[in-house]
Amino acid sequence: MGSNVGATALGNIMVGRVVVLLCIAMAKKIWRCLEQPKGSLLEGHLLFQSMLRLLGVRVSRVSTSLCWFGADTQKPLWIWSRSLAQNRISKCFTSKLVDCV
Repeated sequence: MGSNVGATALGNIMVGRVVVLLCIAMAKKIWRCLEQPKGSLLEGHLLFQSMLRLLGVRVSRVSTSLCWFGADTQKPLWIWSRSLAQNRISKCFTSKLVDCV
Protein backbone atom coordinates (compact mmCIF):
# COMPACT_ATOMS: atom_id res chain seq x y z
CA MET A 1 0.00 0.00 0.00
CA GLY A 2 2.88 2.38 0.70
CA SER A 3 4.09 2.29 -2.90
CA ASN A 4 0.58 3.15 -4.18
CA VAL A 5 0.51 6.20 -1.93
CA GLY A 6 3.92 7.24 -3.27
CA ALA A 7 2.83 6.77 -6.88
CA THR A 8 -0.34 8.78 -6.27
CA ALA A 9 1.63 11.58 -4.61
CA LEU A 10 4.07 11.64 -7.52
CA GLY A 11 1.17 11.72 -10.01
CA ASN A 12 -0.40 14.64 -8.16
CA ILE A 13 2.90 16.53 -8.27
CA MET A 14 3.17 15.94 -12.04
CA VAL A 15 -0.42 17.12 -12.62
CA GLY A 16 0.29 20.23 -10.55
CA ARG A 17 3.36 21.01 -12.65
CA VAL A 18 1.47 20.54 -15.91
CA VAL A 19 -1.36 22.81 -14.74
CA VAL A 20 1.10 25.51 -13.61
CA LEU A 21 2.93 25.39 -16.95
CA LEU A 22 -0.34 25.54 -18.89
CA CYS A 23 -1.52 28.52 -16.80
CA ILE A 24 1.77 30.35 -17.43
CA ALA A 25 1.43 29.68 -21.17
CA MET A 26 -2.17 30.96 -21.10
CA ALA A 27 -1.13 34.11 -19.24
CA LYS A 28 1.60 34.76 -21.83
CA LYS A 29 -0.81 33.99 -24.67
CA ILE A 30 1.41 31.17 -25.91
CA TRP A 31 -0.20 28.47 -28.05
CA ARG A 32 -0.14 25.21 -26.13
CA CYS A 33 -0.89 21.59 -26.81
CA LEU A 34 -1.15 18.72 -24.33
CA GLU A 35 -0.89 15.08 -25.38
CA GLN A 36 -2.26 12.36 -23.11
CA PRO A 37 -2.89 8.63 -23.62
CA LYS A 38 -6.61 7.92 -24.03
CA GLY A 39 -6.65 5.97 -20.75
CA SER A 40 -5.12 8.84 -18.77
CA LEU A 41 -6.80 9.92 -15.54
CA LEU A 42 -5.62 13.54 -15.98
CA GLU A 43 -8.94 14.63 -17.47
CA GLY A 44 -10.76 13.82 -14.22
CA HIS A 45 -8.10 15.26 -11.87
CA LEU A 46 -9.35 18.06 -9.62
CA LEU A 47 -6.53 20.48 -10.57
CA PHE A 48 -7.02 19.89 -14.29
CA GLN A 49 -10.79 20.35 -13.95
CA SER A 50 -10.21 23.58 -11.99
CA MET A 51 -7.95 24.89 -14.73
CA LEU A 52 -10.59 24.11 -17.37
CA ARG A 53 -13.15 26.12 -15.41
CA LEU A 54 -10.97 29.25 -15.29
CA LEU A 55 -12.50 32.28 -16.91
CA GLY A 56 -11.61 32.40 -20.57
CA VAL A 57 -10.22 28.88 -20.87
CA ARG A 58 -11.49 27.17 -23.99
CA VAL A 59 -10.02 23.86 -24.99
CA SER A 60 -10.85 21.25 -27.56
CA ARG A 61 -9.49 17.79 -28.01
CA VAL A 62 -8.98 15.40 -30.90
CA SER A 63 -8.01 11.78 -30.84
CA THR A 64 -5.23 10.32 -32.91
CA SER A 65 -2.56 7.68 -32.45
CA LEU A 66 1.15 7.61 -31.76
CA CYS A 67 1.89 6.46 -35.31
CA TRP A 68 1.24 10.07 -36.45
CA PHE A 69 4.40 10.94 -34.53
CA GLY A 70 6.54 8.18 -36.03
CA ALA A 71 5.88 5.44 -33.47
CA ASP A 72 5.40 1.82 -34.51
CA THR A 73 2.15 1.60 -32.53
CA GLN A 74 -1.39 2.80 -33.00
CA LYS A 75 -1.77 3.53 -29.28
CA PRO A 76 -4.64 6.04 -29.02
CA LEU A 77 -4.10 9.43 -27.45
CA TRP A 78 -5.85 12.75 -26.89
CA ILE A 79 -4.44 16.07 -28.00
CA TRP A 80 -5.85 19.01 -26.02
CA SER A 81 -5.45 22.56 -27.25
CA ARG A 82 -7.14 25.94 -27.35
CA SER A 83 -8.88 26.10 -30.74
CA LEU A 84 -7.60 23.13 -32.67
CA ALA A 85 -9.23 24.25 -35.91
CA GLN A 86 -7.70 27.70 -35.69
CA ASN A 87 -4.22 26.18 -35.50
CA ARG A 88 -5.00 23.81 -38.37
CA ILE A 89 -4.10 20.84 -36.20
CA SER A 90 -7.46 19.27 -36.91
CA LYS A 91 -6.49 18.94 -40.57
CA CYS A 92 -3.45 16.91 -39.55
CA PHE A 93 -5.19 14.71 -36.99
CA THR A 94 -8.43 12.91 -37.45
CA SER A 95 -11.10 12.50 -34.81
CA LYS A 96 -10.85 8.75 -35.34
CA LEU A 97 -7.85 6.47 -35.22
CA VAL A 98 -6.25 6.23 -38.62
CA ASP A 99 -4.38 3.39 -40.24
CA CYS A 100 -0.71 4.20 -40.24
CA VAL A 101 1.75 2.75 -42.71
